[in-house]
Amino acid sequence: MDDNQSGDLTLQEFTNGMKDIGLDMSDDEINEMFRQFDRDGNGTVKYDEFLRAVRPPMSKTRLNLIEMAFKKLDKTGDGIVNLDDLNGVYNIRSHPEYQNGQKTEKELLEGFLKKFEEGGSVDGQLTKDEFIDYYSGVSASIDEDIYFDLMMRHDAFIDGLYCGRENCYDVLGVTRESTRDEISREYRKLARKWHPDVHRGDEAKEVATERFRQVANAYEVLKDEDSRKDYDYMIDNPDEMYAHYYRYYRRMYAPKVDVRIVIVVTISVISGFQYYAMHSRYKDAIDYFLTVPKYKLKAQEIAKSEGFLGNSAANRKKNRLRSKDEIRIEEENILRKIIEEKMDIKGGYSKPSYRHVLWVQLAFLPYTTVLYIIWYFRWIWRFNFNKEEFGD
Repeated sequence: MDDNQSGDLTLQEFTNGMKDIGLDMSDDEINEMFRQFDRDGNGTVKYDEFLRAVRPPMSKTRLNLIEMAFKKLDKTGDGIVNLDDLNGVYNIRSHPEYQNGQKTEKELLEGFLKKFEEGGSVDGQLTKDEFIDYYSGVSASIDEDIYFDLMMRHDAFIDGLYCGRENCYDVLGVTRESTRDEISREYRKLARKWHPDVHRGDEAKEVATERFRQVANAYEVLKDEDSRKDYDYMIDNPDEMYAHYYRYYRRMYAPKVDVRIVIVVTISVISGFQYYAMHSRYKDAIDYFLTVPKYKLKAQEIAKSEGFLGNSAANRKKNRLRSKDEIRIEEENILRKIIEEKMDIKGGYSKPSYRHVLWVQLAFLPYTTVLYIIWYFRWIWRFNFNKEEFGD
């Protein structure tokens, strides 16, 4: 539709576009539609106005976020946000233009209100409808709810990262040049001052509890060097919204234990379970052989030939003082030992070896890999190049 690529649609361009897509409309109907699209009434339709008109209504999730944000700004709860409301809830001390002295706090707050006013007309009163209307236009250009949520939190309406709307350094009464010891000292002083137990009365306790929470949260951010570094970067680069959220939540939900310890413990547990499983399977195999007559008779013959069983004088004398159960148990132990020593059990039920556990396999992996490579190249050399015949 935008034939001259100006970024705005004139009435003629809008009319031509409606006809190009095949809409059978009269000139009066097209003019009325254009008027509905042209929200600020300046005679052209901007890109955002066009998106707002053709996009479906906002989801309930986005409306709830917008209403939550307005409630944060509307300190008095009268449905109107003015400079007095913003002074209490919207912190601009971290704004780059305030920090470098380009604008005063009042100028920034007035500019904040101005962007919500229809057509740029400022009356100093931001209503809920104006607030929702503004963000419905913003919402039209954002496809995913998650990105809309991040944008609202980035605008400092809803508590989210680090100290929310407050500056962590200001909460503790320190500066960015303060040392870790100075930060800890100020934290201890403020924690004693705002601890709920030292305050009387429900209202005083409620205020102290909230203040104590802010102080503790600020200290958690600034006491750790890496977290403090991320926070300083956010202050210096407020425009990198998604990067700040990535760093914040990566640090918040990252494992507190060294990942190397986790890996070592995991491999150790797997290795221990491996050895236990191999030992159990091997024991089951021995128990099975003791129930098979063929193997049991063979073990008895070996035991008798080596003098462990039979009617020798030594065995008769030893058995005279024992019960039948004791004799049976000893005989089973002897047969078990012979089967373990004389029979070569292979496969999944073979005798457990430390070389089969994961830790040892990992330790020998380079050596095993080298042996496999040597074997592979020898195979290629013998049977592919030299054309040797395969053996039996």
